[in-house]
Amino acid sequence: MADLIRDGMDGFILRQFDDFHGLARMLQRLQADEVLRRNTGDAAAKAALRWAWDRNAADVWELLKGAAGKKHPPPAQRP
Repeated sequence: MADLIRDGMDGFILRQFDDFHGLARMLQRLQADEVLRRNTGDAAAKAALRWAWDRNAADVWELLKGAAGKKHPPPAQRP
C-alpha cells in the first residue's frame, strides 16, 4: 500500500486492520477539519490519476514482454 497511499497526505493507513478506534479517530479528524478534508481529497484525486487502468495495463504488458524475452536454460536432465 505504501506505493499507493501516502499516509496523511492522500489517504490514511491503519497499522492494524481491526483498529476500529484508530479508524474512528481518523474519520472524526477528517469530519472536523475542512482544510484537511479538502487537501486530502484533492491529493487522493491526483494520486488516482497516477494509477489509471491504462497505465497499469501498459506497465504490466512491458513487464511481461521483458520476462518473455529472457531465455531460460532447459531444465537439467537426470541420468
